[in-house]
Amino acid sequence: MRVLNVFHFMNPLSTTRTSNLLHFIALSSTTSTSTSTSSVKKEETIFYLFELKMEQMTGFVLLGLVLCGVLVLSPTTSFGFILNGMKRQTLFDSAIVPTDVLFLSAKRFLYSEGNGAIYVCDISSGNFQRQLYMDMSSVVSFEGNKGIQDMILDIDFATTQKIYIYYSHNANLGPQGQPGNTHYVSTFSHLENQGGLTPRAYLNSEQVLWVDPDGYPLDLPGGLHWHFGGQFSWGPDDKLYFAQGDKMIDQNYAQDITHPAGCIIRMNKDGSFPPDNYGALNGGHPACWGANGLRSPWRTKWDLPTARFIIGDVGGNDQDTAYEEIHIYKSSMGFVCFGWPWCDGSHCGYIGPNYVMPVLEWAHNGSPAAVIGGFVYRGQMFGAPFQESYIFGDYGQQWLKIAQFDSSGLAITNTILIDDTVGPLTTIEESPDGSFIVTNLDGMIYRYSADTGIATTAAPTTTTTTTTTTTVPQVVTVPHSNVPVQINFDTVPANTVGLLVIDGKVVQLPYTLDTFIHAFHDIEAYDDYCHYSGQFYQVKGWNWGGPNRRTLKVSYAYRDWKIYYNTASNPQSHNCYPH
Repeated sequence: MRVLNVFHFMNPLSTTRTSNLLHFIALSSTTSTSTSTSSVKKEETIFYLFELKMEQMTGFVLLGLVLCGVLVLSPTTSFGFILNGMKRQTLFDSAIVPTDVLFLSAKRFLYSEGNGAIYVCDISSGNFQRQLYMDMSSVVSFEGNKGIQDMILDIDFATTQKIYIYYSHNANLGPQGQPGNTHYVSTFSHLENQGGLTPRAYLNSEQVLWVDPDGYPLDLPGGLHWHFGGQFSWGPDDKLYFAQGDKMIDQNYAQDITHPAGCIIRMNKDGSFPPDNYGALNGGHPACWGANGLRSPWRTKWDLPTARFIIGDVGGNDQDTAYEEIHIYKSSMGFVCFGWPWCDGSHCGYIGPNYVMPVLEWAHNGSPAAVIGGFVYRGQMFGAPFQESYIFGDYGQQWLKIAQFDSSGLAITNTILIDDTVGPLTTIEESPDGSFIVTNLDGMIYRYSADTGIATTAAPTTTTTTTTTTTVPQVVTVPHSNVPVQINFDTVPANTVGLLVIDGKVVQLPYTLDTFIHAFHDIEAYDDYCHYSGQFYQVKGWNWGGPNRRTLKVSYAYRDWKIYYNTASNPQSHNCYPH
């Protein structure tokens, strides 16, 4: 297999929507759009069916083009599968790496963009409206998986009018000589003003509560800064909880209690740590509480009625062996370890005495995957099967599901598909009215609500062809954009890879591609590079294994893509063979 690694310095996970035999592209023109206000959309969508064939080393050759028709969609229509009784409404389609949603009321919320912008949004009129709430771009680092990670209202918000924000700071040196190039937990003052779209917060109201001591070395490229969590949640004891991963500084940090990395973190409101945290009592970092052994717990949440802390922990990078996992922790378990780096899911090279296996896991099976944890649904808008079930998703496989528990609440007995065209989702948040909002990396903000009359369609099928590897043709509807943009392809280190195949054309790197927002492009390895030291390249977005091509969807945020240089002690285990 010829393999190459296309690495994107911003994207925490790359996704694949490729087909060797049939490839569907949806081109649509959208009416009533605006950067500040958008009414309910109707999309006039034209589907073109391309019959494609894989040719040795030269990518795709276009064999035929068939115009299939024109379809007018309402925002409750989706190609693919939507669970009966639900509707999905597109509120906004141009967010730049949306990372979190924080509700102020049922129809007003904040959403954050990774680059430091936070917007206040209002949908009470039936239209989506937004205004800038706070601009943190001057202090936020937006490299790798960095940016604004999460927001939460103070548990005493009615009195304090404070918002907690977990974000990546761009300072090389922290306050009072603390580590730089790291993450802050801070509060900011919320000014409600006249309500509606008028609330604001300002940088000069920041109170830094905690500076993560695991700062990144200044010589480590920002594109390698990942796995630091994390989602805030107020616990049953009114403490602030979130979790961190191994931070990719050293995967062994995940089981080293002298670091907060890999731990569930329990914090007092003022940023100090309770003296009964496990780390404080056992010579470790005082933040560490309850558990460690986590790799990349991007989304975690307390289910307060059952005192369960539920964790979605993103699995490893080898797509042939990796597993996504969901864990449940209760304080009655004592201090436990979720296994990383010795375990990926329940598949372990070593099992320690306090290891706890996931309640749910699923294999990558050669394709990208990344769990996006959600919440246990207890709202009033949806009945069975939502009640007391866990809503979660997968960024790479791009679906949204429900997990149902047994009577103990500690085992999952069944999963039910909600939506299989949700895209590369980033967060799932419940509204006070029982609806919920999902954001994705393509800039979409979706609202899911009840619609007893909505029809469903069959889920997409999987097709293979004997002339190439596995193919997964999918029908995908996306808002079309005529906004031109340039995407730059280069290598790290420079001049180490010379050629790449883009849409069947061999190009010399570095290369600039003229394209449009929301367009799809096929990227393919032209050649690999392996020698005795085990150095190699692969096409797979951010990870270190898998097929030799992928599909890039052009978003509003990402402009620079890199061919990433990597090493391995055993290159054959990574589908890379020396010449």
